[in-house]
Amino acid sequence: MKTITLVRHGESEANAGLASGDPASIPLTARGIAQAEHWARAMDWQPAQVFSSHYVRAQHTAAPCAARWQLPVQTIENLHEFVTLPPDEVAGTTNLARKPLIDAYWARAEPGHCTGPGAESFLALAGRVDQVRARLEALPDRSVVFGHGMWLAMLVWRCMGFPVDSTRAMQAFRAFQLGLPMPNCCSYALHGSDGHWAIRFAAALPRELPTPGEQAVQIQ
Repeated sequence: MKTITLVRHGESEANAGLASGDPASIPLTARGIAQAEHWARAMDWQPAQVFSSHYVRAQHTAAPCAARWQLPVQTIENLHEFVTLPPDEVAGTTNLARKPLIDAYWARAEPGHCTGPGAESFLALAGRVDQVRARLEALPDRSVVFGHGMWLAMLVWRCMGFPVDSTRAMQAFRAFQLGLPMPNCCSYALHGSDGHWAIRFAAALPRELPTPGEQAVQIQ
């Protein structure tokens, strides 16, 4: 039996409503950096290894944890976030400006549909998640993996055995994903072995910065 902790990145500029470009290069805000630092300080156990997607916001969220325990940040291929829209076509726009396009994509609900160059289909996302899920068994116990909200939601969905290959499945996932607690720097814990995983929301982990004078919540 092993435990792998999955962490969503801290607040990014896109999360904060600022314009963004290349999805891989969106940085953290000052608040996001503070969230990552607080998360690392609150740990009361030493991770075996630290992993991250190649996206800047995930790497920078992982950095304080890795620095505290003097571990390298190792990149996991296919851990990056779902790209629903062609990056070049929406470069320099905000989440609010992109919302009608995102809503239209999900309303169409065609699992194999790709909106353009640099984007990917819903099925492609699920395939990436399944590839990483198959590799989790090889990670050492007490590994920490820093990633992304939509990706983590798909991992939970697939761990529960739900399908992804129909309009109905895609619509059901979207409703599930929108209702799943996924604040910046939240954490989920995977417990299992032999490819069988149980997942729980790690409610004891810090999800918000402490108020002045408040002691940091300890990560169990």
